[in-house]
Amino acid sequence: MLLAAPVSVTVLGYGDEFIYNEGILCYTASEKLRVLNIHGLSRSSQQDFESTEQGGDLPLERVFDLPQLLAPNMNESRIENLDREDFSLVHYSHGWLTCLWSPRNRPKSRAWLICLNLYSESSGPAEIRLNLGWRSTKKIVVRNTTTHLFCGIWDDRRINSPSDWCFYRYSLDPIEQLPAEIRLGRFVGSEPGVTSCFEIHDGYLYAVSSQSSMPNQEVEYTSYYHCVRVPVDGHERDLEILKVWRRNHEEGPINDGWTSLSLHKDEESGQLLIGESRREWTGGVSSSQRTYYMHEIPTNPLISDSELPFEDPCRFCPSPCYSGWMSMESWDASPPPEGRLPANDRLALLLGPDEKPNFSPLKERPSRNVHSDKEAEDNSPSFILAKTKLRHYDISSHSFIDLVDDPAPTSSFRVQQRLRLRVSSSQLGAPLRDSKTGLLAKSINGVVDSAQLVSRGVNLWPPDASDEEWQPPESCKLPGYHSSANSSISMSDASKEPQTNPESMYDLLNPVPNPSGKVDGVADERSIVYASGLGSELARPIILINFDEAIRIGRDLEAATGLLKGKARSDPQPVRNQKTWEWQETASWLRIEKSMWLR
Repeated sequence: MLLAAPVSVTVLGYGDEFIYNEGILCYTASEKLRVLNIHGLSRSSQQDFESTEQGGDLPLERVFDLPQLLAPNMNESRIENLDREDFSLVHYSHGWLTCLWSPRNRPKSRAWLICLNLYSESSGPAEIRLNLGWRSTKKIVVRNTTTHLFCGIWDDRRINSPSDWCFYRYSLDPIEQLPAEIRLGRFVGSEPGVTSCFEIHDGYLYAVSSQSSMPNQEVEYTSYYHCVRVPVDGHERDLEILKVWRRNHEEGPINDGWTSLSLHKDEESGQLLIGESRREWTGGVSSSQRTYYMHEIPTNPLISDSELPFEDPCRFCPSPCYSGWMSMESWDASPPPEGRLPANDRLALLLGPDEKPNFSPLKERPSRNVHSDKEAEDNSPSFILAKTKLRHYDISSHSFIDLVDDPAPTSSFRVQQRLRLRVSSSQLGAPLRDSKTGLLAKSINGVVDSAQLVSRGVNLWPPDASDEEWQPPESCKLPGYHSSANSSISMSDASKEPQTNPESMYDLLNPVPNPSGKVDGVADERSIVYASGLGSELARPIILINFDEAIRIGRDLEAATGLLKGKARSDPQPVRNQKTWEWQETASWLRIEKSMWLR
């Protein structure tokens, strides 16, 4: 992944929409819901496939009939003329798949949130059906573990009350709805993944927002992350609040179109991290630069009222100089800050008596928590936001991973979409030392800043078709590697030898014309999954770019392919239960047979 050198590329299937998480791909195709365990595709022996069917793991691919799955919500045996635009996939995690069904053309219809336990060994998948009534379903967030499930809805229809997030909770073992909904009353940020993010970590539901308040503050100096957490089995009165320093506005303007916000778990320390990608005009210069910032969220227990340093005004900007969670009551009882304005600032003269801007001196960030995309220094081509179809940052490899539209030069006025992989990676460099004393760099917030990220450059894949001498990087060549100019992309040929023809790669990455330019994609540390096209009339191809050598798609799977095809049924039959809306079929990618092995 560091060098933009995938292991394989495969067309997994054709569908309307999909979600991908934890190695599980869920997608809708016509009136079917299909579930594919991509990480399970590393199994290559008959013994592994037979043990899978005996329970304990997902089958290779499971299929659900949506008209019969949704019928109990309408007290019918089967939904006729199902409009696929009424059904959408919301979230998958820990074996639980959450879907939203909003029938618009049925009298007295309500929106339903349906959660299915795909690992259930009972007579059918355990399920939760939540009637959302007339609540708005435009913005829904679902997070769950193996024991608890949270469903958050952005409630913007309250009268005489500000809009806020309302969470419903379920216990999954046993399945029951926990009493009392939880409202994040002082939490601002209505765009998940952009201005807000949510995650369950160590028994708490964490919510983080990069916005401060509903009304716009005319004069503002400092921006904070507003963090809220609540125990998974707690109540609304158990809400805890924390403010984490984000940036000072004097650092330069932000291009909000590139901003993304998420929560991650640090692989080394287990600490919860805020990750935000921003494109900024740092210092007000003419060129902007994309940078990824990481901030630690303290997980220490709640600070009691007697421990609150009320005489210290720095409690209103508690990061990293103050790192304690406060209860809602203590937060409301704390006095407003005074005298926290920059010296000799002309904007301070415009402040009215009711304006209370946030201000904190500019803080230093540890070098290891800041990664800048050095596209200008590497003289690599830059892409505007409209041409960057997928933006992802991988913390493990310190890499910006983008799927960009880079059309090939042509004399025609009609430009065809040509998707390419762009990776800008960095590595930990030598320890930082003072240029005069030679000692390690000074401590920042009690931590020695002894590491820095050094750019590896920008890599684009596939190469240009005109580059006939292109070869994969030496580090990506396996023992026994040999190149091939074969342009075929069939599964049988892909299992014989690696293929490096750039034209074949582009044909597989762009299997159908896409004049709309619409691309939906998801990436993790092992793979990229994306779908190209609008999907209004024809199903869109769902394509996997794989970086994991253990997922042997297109190679060493001939025996498994024959085994699965031998077990394929002409007429679907129920598997492991008596319900007719679930069965097992041969995986779609085995029938499509469009794959390319690159190593």
